[in-house]
Amino acid sequence: MELTKEQILNSLYALRAGLSVISEENDKVREIKIKRLEGLVATGCKMQPYVYHLISGSSILTGSYPKLGANREKFKQLTNSYGYNFWAENILADLYGEEIKKKDFYTKRDRICSICNKFNSAIMKNVEVETAYLCTELGDIYEQECSNVGFLCSEYDANMSLAMKGYICAQWLISGECERNLKEKTASYKTKIFGGKHCRELEQMLNELPALMREINAVDSDAKTKLKQIKQGAEIYYNALLNEFNSIVDVRDWQYTDLIIYYFETRRAETVKEALQLVDREMQTRRIEQLIIAATNQICNTLNIGFAMLQNTMVSCSNLLSAQIAQSTAVLSSELRGLTNAVKMGNALKSKAKVASEKLMSEARQILNENCN
Repeated sequence: MELTKEQILNSLYALRAGLSVISEENDKVREIKIKRLEGLVATGCKMQPYVYHLISGSSILTGSYPKLGANREKFKQLTNSYGYNFWAENILADLYGEEIKKKDFYTKRDRICSICNKFNSAIMKNVEVETAYLCTELGDIYEQECSNVGFLCSEYDANMSLAMKGYICAQWLISGECERNLKEKTASYKTKIFGGKHCRELEQMLNELPALMREINAVDSDAKTKLKQIKQGAEIYYNALLNEFNSIVDVRDWQYTDLIIYYFETRRAETVKEALQLVDREMQTRRIEQLIIAATNQICNTLNIGFAMLQNTMVSCSNLLSAQIAQSTAVLSSELRGLTNAVKMGNALKSKAKVASEKLMSEARQILNENCN
């Protein structure tokens, strides 16, 4: 039986609601990752005394630890590997998708600052920008020597600098380099006549390393468990959307859902095929970006004016999706019931009204491709 134009339009809004639910799940994934990042930074900030002992000071003054320069160079390499460029490319891409790499410097910087400002300031409150890498009391005479140490400083946002430094220190711990440096320096001081005090300090630090590593592992394990659960639910839900709506609109065209709705509501198309032909035509004339904005605005207007009329559609859709999910899994968990709830779908549709369907599909692919290992 062929669907009427009204039935197709209702299905398109239901599909958009389903994609909006997955987008909200992707938001949860992002928050979990940011929390994991905060945990890593928190542990890294506890490493500041270790940094001070291992790369600060001057071999000119002490003459007691010949590997001081080598330790500084290794730490500088870590700074180069995990500093601003790493955040701007890898961390942002992990949180927001590969398209963030195409954004300009200022957009990336503002996004990083936004992330860092979500962190609990208490974890960084005792970490001064300068002492995070080098000992400032050495004075100007040793400025050239100290400048060889990797140094991050942002006048734009101090939290960003501190968070990055904490992250680098955590990577220093994870790499095992911190433990090796501590053991080497302890052995060096044991050969000194007056090295007993320094040995005790360094040995205490060595004893504390396993606990710090357990903190990192606990945060990572908790995040992986939550991410895996969300991903599994999103996969089942997405497959239910496929089974229900792929016959109406091919999944390859879901990213054009907004445009198809727009053509239906403005009476420019009577069928999905006609709507997709108009999409192809607009893409050839390079007017697609302006059209996407118009389509998204149209959807916002529809939701503001006639959302009550879509409520029945959401109820019907939620029942159909629940049935699809029940066929694919023996146990319909409370999490999946929540995703198929009509109220949940309606709220997601409204909350994501200004997000283009192309972006919704991008976020769906992001969560489905998530590596939880």
